[in-house]
Amino acid sequence: MYIWIEADSDCGDERSTLYNEEGVKYCRNNSSLDCFEFYDLEEYDATVLWTCDGENPTEEEPNFEDYEWLSDLIDTENCCDNTTVTEYDNGSYAYIFVETDSDCGGVNSTLYNEEGVKYFRNNSSLDCFEFYDLEEYEATVLWTCEGESGFKINNAINETNELDFRLYPNPAKDYINIKLDKITSEFIQVQIIDYTGRVLKSMNLASLDPISISIDDLTLGTYLLSVFDGEKFATQKFIKTN
Repeated sequence: MYIWIEADSDCGDERSTLYNEEGVKYCRNNSSLDCFEFYDLEEYDATVLWTCDGENPTEEEPNFEDYEWLSDLIDTENCCDNTTVTEYDNGSYAYIFVETDSDCGGVNSTLYNEEGVKYFRNNSSLDCFEFYDLEEYEATVLWTCEGESGFKINNAINETNELDFRLYPNPAKDYINIKLDKITSEFIQVQIIDYTGRVLKSMNLASLDPISISIDDLTLGTYLLSVFDGEKFATQKFIKTN
């Protein structure tokens, strides 16, 4: 077993030092020697014993002091169903988003209010992160299955694989139009979803330019429109008015 004490290169210090378990110094980095590589430490099992900011990624237990109901909800041994817990706060109230791990096949990430009432659950046609505009909130990670917590995150969304379309008019009274960009599919699937996640309309439509959809049978309120061309998927909100 080795003990690796790493210096902070941002402080201009390259003298990270390697010790054996009895405290005998084995190696110290210099401009021509990297002890980590020389002793092939990447081949060893690594456990962080301490960091200068106090974080211990391998030992940290979740601390849900402000949301005690999370302690009963989160199974810390199940990273597939509880990979990340994030607070989204707009200054007046907060949401708690419990994300599942997509690598385990999970799509049912769930959104709660701050009292622990379930608001929304993702499904194959609905993303509650987008539906509730969570990118507009201040986000703080409360816990991850890797043990990291307490840090702010950037809510930029990777849209590389998203379908590009424009929805208008919005708000709308009787109909909405969908204008697709660079569509190659002959048909697309369109769904209209309410705030509870219920699919109200599901249509397979020819990919015309634009596509018009009647909404005169919808009640007043906010809805989610999802569009899928067989490869890419995207959603946008719209408002039905009178």
